[in-house]
Amino acid sequence: MRLGLRIMEVIVPSFTAKRVEYLEFTRAKIEKRLDLKTDRKDFMTYASFRLILRHNGERGMTHVEIIGTSRAILAAGAETTASLLSAATYYLLEQNPDMLHRVQSEVRTAFKTGDEITLRAVSKPGLLPYLEAVLRESLRCFPPVPTSLPRKVGGAGAVIDGYSVPKDVCNVQ
Repeated sequence: MRLGLRIMEVIVPSFTAKRVEYLEFTRAKIEKRLDLKTDRKDFMTYASFRLILRHNGERGMTHVEIIGTSRAILAAGAETTASLLSAATYYLLEQNPDMLHRVQSEVRTAFKTGDEITLRAVSKPGLLPYLEAVLRESLRCFPPVPTSLPRKVGGAGAVIDGYSVPKDVCNVQ
């Protein structure tokens, strides 16, 4: 067992039980998806195809590799999505009630019932422009990454907080 896991067990006694619970939960979800017969193409479609190739003697992912990779994708996607939504909800919407009301109005105009709100429906270009702008601004202000993102000044340059910044200057913090 790695040192980091041992430290977590000492600091948070329930860590091992929660980790085992998480590993079992994700394994069950991944197995369920692998068993699902669907025409929808996603990561698992290609992972399953590679598993089949491996069994036919060609190079592909093993079942264990599919489980491990899927867990990493689930964990990475969950954390970044949760961070984005937390930032948007608190900093932009809760601190700015006018923005919250505008987002609510946009969503309630676009959809008559909660059942209509699906990933496919909200992905239609131009349907929710203000909500999309709020999410983009949340990503800009509070990127869910462990370091700041570089920014490059475009065009003829810019004035930022009263300072003239020439074009092509890159800021990395």
